[in-house]
Amino acid sequence: MVLIDTHAHLEDIKDLDGALERARKANVLAVITMGSDYETSLWALRNSGEHSSGLRVYPALGIHPWSASSINAKDLDALLELMHKNVEGYVAVGEVGLDYWYRDVRRNPERRELQKTIFKEMLRIAVEYGKPVSIHSRGAWRDCLELVAESRVESAVFHWFSGPRDVLDEIIDRGYYISATPAAAYSKEHRSA
Repeated sequence: MVLIDTHAHLEDIKDLDGALERARKANVLAVITMGSDYETSLWALRNSGEHSSGLRVYPALGIHPWSASSINAKDLDALLELMHKNVEGYVAVGEVGLDYWYRDVRRNPERRELQKTIFKEMLRIAVEYGKPVSIHSRGAWRDCLELVAESRVESAVFHWFSGPRDVLDEIIDRGYYISATPAAAYSKEHRSA
């Protein structure tokens, strides 16, 4: 069986070539590495392509909700410019979304609204350029789904999904995907979903 890893953060790996070689030996053909902010999105673009292991790395560009809740206007503009100028260079918008469990967002409603504003902009870009979206939705499952549906995104993966069953059912009914959390291996609730 040949595999594609659709969500990785390769910029954090010290020995990237070694990690990609091990992945290739495990029948991983390609990896999509996620951007979390301007710097990691730029890293994803610069490190995409075929590596010495023969494994191909594809970039996704975006701003993670943890970064979105505190980004300054200059960095956001730089990321948006990067996304608009490199449309053919990336395969997805991600990792983007909302995280209501994040400490600063629980305490500060303005940060929650900032996350929503930036997530909507990321969805707008995905729709404009026909890109799939990798979504972080922790604690904000319903809001994420509603915003994705309202924006008319055609293809989305709700990454590391751990939300309630009714939201899961609606995600699937709308033709979107989820990736399971490791809890699926030990949680009766996650396994039943």
